[in-house]
Amino acid sequence: MKKSAGLWLHLKLPVGLVLLAFLVAACRPAATDEGQEIEAAPGAYHYSGGSSSFADLYRHASDALDRGEFEAAESSFREIVDKDPGDVDGYIGLGTSLFLQGRIDEAEGAYATALGIKPRSAEALIGLGSVHYSREEYSNAVNYYRSAVLIESRNVNALWGLAISLNELGLGEEALAPLQKILELVPNSSLAEKAEAMMNAIEQP
Repeated sequence: MKKSAGLWLHLKLPVGLVLLAFLVAACRPAATDEGQEIEAAPGAYHYSGGSSSFADLYRHASDALDRGEFEAAESSFREIVDKDPGDVDGYIGLGTSLFLQGRIDEAEGAYATALGIKPRSAEALIGLGSVHYSREEYSNAVNYYRSAVLIESRNVNALWGLAISLNELGLGEEALAPLQKILELVPNSSLAEKAEAMMNAIEQP
């Protein structure tokens, strides 16, 4: 299954939903509390270092994701977690590669494993939020995205997920705050354009 990297922002999964800003290349820059921009796939992994063999596996996985070769990325991440069952980043990457294949239940398991290893993983929480959003379980999605925002208040993926989930619940007024935060964090981005459009729609129904 292949999709060009340019389609990640509006990737349509078999469930028929459009998962928005968090579906972009995991190796690219979402705003974090440290001021770095990291625009990432659901539960985007951040390799924190290790042996050269692990670095090679992460590089292969990242390249495969960027090419839209999600099965190849899955294979690399499975090798990573087989070698080190405690590798949080590996499970998040595995969840992302499964999610982008539309294998939502399996992705949920991978993200849940990552969260079990690292309970304050914003990336794992975002991944689980995306799982529930894809199932139209918006209340659960809100809970996960909100938890991610509490950990990383400047993570635009968590903020966007929270906003669109709240909006799906008919809570547009509550969605305005995370949308405004996105405008402040990434004012010149395509995500900011979407946030502004949603704010206008909420304020002028």
